[in-house]
Amino acid sequence: MSEDSRTRPPRPEMSDTTPPPVKAPPKAPAAIATTRVLLLVSFVAGFVVIMFAFLSRNTRVEELRTFVTDFDADADSAAIDTTANVLFWATLGVLTAVIVIEALLLQAMMRRHGSGRWVLVFVVALHAAVALFANELLTLGEDGLVIAIALVAQLLLAGAALLSAFMPGSWRWFRKRDDPAAA
Repeated sequence: MSEDSRTRPPRPEMSDTTPPPVKAPPKAPAAIATTRVLLLVSFVAGFVVIMFAFLSRNTRVEELRTFVTDFDADADSAAIDTTANVLFWATLGVLTAVIVIEALLLQAMMRRHGSGRWVLVFVVALHAAVALFANELLTLGEDGLVIAIALVAQLLLAGAALLSAFMPGSWRWFRKRDDPAAA
């Protein structure tokens, strides 16, 4: 008797109809999906700012030296160099920190923690202050236009994401966190 001619007997039905303990994550409403997309594009714009500033760091630091010299003409050159370097790297560090904080808040929101969007209100306000600070320090000189445009785009996208996080479709999704079927 060949194996092809034998057929398997039908399988019995499951005796336990309890659903599996792991629930599929609910699909985010359009407002939250829009928030996610806008924040991700904002992160890309922020990384463009950091990349352009880093790649043109010699020019940026030289412009900062001129800025510091105009601010305090009596300082020695070592202090001016140190101040310019500290300003440059601190600005890049703060920009990176804002992006990381916003990414962590996005992750919290995607896990249906509504408090993440309330914290995002304050982080976007901080983001605006950091963008103004970075605009003053990183866009000095003639070739800072790309950095300025990317900074403005990053801030506008983060602000639009914040508005989208508070659209009516998102309220119920955050409120019904424990009941995926209700969203």
